Amino acid sequence: MPGLTGWDHLRTLAADPSVGVPIMGHPAFLGGFVSSSTGGIEHGLLFGTLARIAGADLSVFPTFGGRFSFSQESCQSIAHHCRRPFGDMEPIFPAPAGGMTRDRIRSVAELYGHDTALLIGGDLHRGQTLTKSAEEFVAAVG
Repeated sequence: MPGLTGWDHLRTLAADPSVGVPIMGHPAFLGGFVSSSTGGIEHGLLFGTLARIAGADLSVFPTFGGRFSFSQESCQSIAHHCRRPFGDMEPIFPAPAGGMTRDRIRSVAELYGHDTALLIGGDLHRGQTLTKSAEEFVAAVG
């Protein structure tokens, strides 16, 4: 959560060889940087480029049509900045989230591509067992 702990904290974690797990940049407390129509930071730069520079392996962001107000264009910009050539930096995974539901899995996967981490949480707990919901999630992505 670089919006809460700072970008340098994410960078420090990513540089620590003892961590040994993928580093996920979470968007908590960053919305104020992109919510104004007259100022701030472009979505792709904040959630894509800055996340890469800080060392994230994937960048979580609120996808369009969910609980938050990011547009489809803003989300595509984030995914582009996660993957675009940028010096010698490796691309990172875009991770659309924020109100994802099982009925949107195919369309979201098609929009972002297969090199995307899809985050779906609360909807997996609705209506049936978590195991059954997770199996449906995997089948929908497959």
